[in-house]
Amino acid sequence: MAATNQDWYMNLTFQELKNGNEKLGLYKAEWLSDKIFDYFSEPGYFHQLANSRPCIIVGGRGTGKTTVLKSLSYEGQSSLNKNLNTNEWQFYGIYWKVNLNRVTSFINRGLTEEDWQPYFSHYLNLILCHKLTQFALWYEKTQKITLNLDKKILRKTLTTLNIPLDYVKNVEDLEDELDILIAELESKLNSITSTDQVNLTILGAPIDRVSELLLKTPQLEGKQFVFLIDEFENFEDYQQRVMNTLIKQINNLYTFKIGVRELGWRNRATLRDNEILNSPADYFKIDMRTVFQENSFSEFAKQVVESRIPELKEIGGVEKLLPSLNEEEEANILIGTELELNIRKSINSLLPKKYLKKLESKSIGQIYFIDYISRSRNESYQENLIDWLENEGAWKDRFNNYFHAYLFSIRKGKSGIRKFYTGWDTFILLANNNIRYLIELVNKSIQIYLDNNIYSQLSYIDYEFQTKATQLIAKKNFTELEGISINGATLTKLLLGLGRLFEVLASNSEGHAPEVNQFYLNNLSENHNNVEAILTHAVMHLALIRIPGTKINDSSTTKEFDYMIHPIFAPFFVFSHRKKRKLTLEPQDILTLIDDPKKALRYLIQKNKRPLEALQTSLPDQLDLFGDYLNVAN
Repeated sequence: MAATNQDWYMNLTFQELKNGNEKLGLYKAEWLSDKIFDYFSEPGYFHQLANSRPCIIVGGRGTGKTTVLKSLSYEGQSSLNKNLNTNEWQFYGIYWKVNLNRVTSFINRGLTEEDWQPYFSHYLNLILCHKLTQFALWYEKTQKITLNLDKKILRKTLTTLNIPLDYVKNVEDLEDELDILIAELESKLNSITSTDQVNLTILGAPIDRVSELLLKTPQLEGKQFVFLIDEFENFEDYQQRVMNTLIKQINNLYTFKIGVRELGWRNRATLRDNEILNSPADYFKIDMRTVFQENSFSEFAKQVVESRIPELKEIGGVEKLLPSLNEEEEANILIGTELELNIRKSINSLLPKKYLKKLESKSIGQIYFIDYISRSRNESYQENLIDWLENEGAWKDRFNNYFHAYLFSIRKGKSGIRKFYTGWDTFILLANNNIRYLIELVNKSIQIYLDNNIYSQLSYIDYEFQTKATQLIAKKNFTELEGISINGATLTKLLLGLGRLFEVLASNSEGHAPEVNQFYLNNLSENHNNVEAILTHAVMHLALIRIPGTKINDSSTTKEFDYMIHPIFAPFFVFSHRKKRKLTLEPQDILTLIDDPKKALRYLIQKNKRPLEALQTSLPDQLDLFGDYLNVAN
């Protein structure tokens, strides 16, 4: 099936598209490995990171935090700036991804957080010092030189680290000793007690010493190290306080760039009583929800996709590959030939002959919309048809305000596609500034096209394939929720309940505010910490997005925000992906949607003035698996 507004073919072979799509399929930074820098596209905010001030990059998984941080590392800069001599760099980035298995070893087992704090501080010292020496070895190898370590500073450094002076003569020796110290500490953690004797170091002191040791060499003098800490949310709360203390006390030797999920930076306090990190005094915040303004994410995403499939530029870019449907075209297709014949036949006996000729030039999508409006307002279909034909200008606002919402009602309760999600601009909105989601959508669309295309000449990807791709990617990310954390099952149940609620509201919108797809929690207080915890995890793991409300006291809290199911899931549940109108929920509604969804749905549907029968219509095909869980009987 071909899109109705396209009549061209692409000068792009199947093999070129297939090869490019294989590259596009490597959308996780971890999958790309050393290739990550070959496909790096510099986002517009990148220049805000290339300086000495501490930065916190806040965003969900897939927003590009890891790729950006790795590109700032010495490995990344070496690959991206091959024509620039290493000595000309302004700083040397040291990348460290926080290992959840390692840092959770510093909790429990009979010790309090206060007991664990010095051990973790020592571990942090060792890890970052070891990372520094790994850089130094890389520098010596790539520059084919030996760093001349100052003997006095080396002695002070070894004393701080409790390493015998005669063990270390050069960078390689120091790297080896640090590695051994890390291994020794890790080997003791499972059986450690508060009475064990471990040579601990003071927080930050070894990092200062090793940094000074390296930066006082003639080759590195005048430079600065930048620690690039990824997945900061993996730290325990007390561990975040330890890291915050380091960030607060930065010096000219090093600074920090931190990548963390939204709401993953749970504790902004330091180890000093009543001291917290504040922006912009202590750090600069880059919020991935807002960093892409207007069309900048679309341009960045286009650059990323076309860097993997450069041949797309020859045919006008990725937008040509993914054509869109306008709303009238979509309505015509959703109504279909059979229903159109029935509608036009009934109108022939409904209207005076003088209007029938004029009606022939009107699309079935427009005509059926008049029926939708008539049912919405309990008005005469015949009178509204005549009024529209005689006063089209007066109907313009109704078409603008309600036509998109009407699309969700056309195929209510029917099998097959109930709503199309097509076009580059729609994919941009579904991704919601998440580059991984955007790449997944394009990749799956191409894959479905290649698997199903029977033509010898390559054409655009039609709207059915695009919509199927959005459904499959939504389903994939939905099913992955359960395994992403200990709260995954709770998030899955919450998303199912909310998704069904908004699907019913969308498909039964006659006479109601159009496109209700957000919610606000009323009466959320300190007595609802369990609900706040659920919302926090939902936002962190991209089940929900939060939108600033009219009153914001603290960006780290869940209060005073509106919430919306992440747009990527809209095609799965079938409701509008556009940020529109909201309803009010109580904290108890959230808990009931999780624990007793049928009870919650009955209550919320009646509260929002929809008939209970709406809950008994068949689910969209892709939700059939959850029929027993979601279908509500009288």
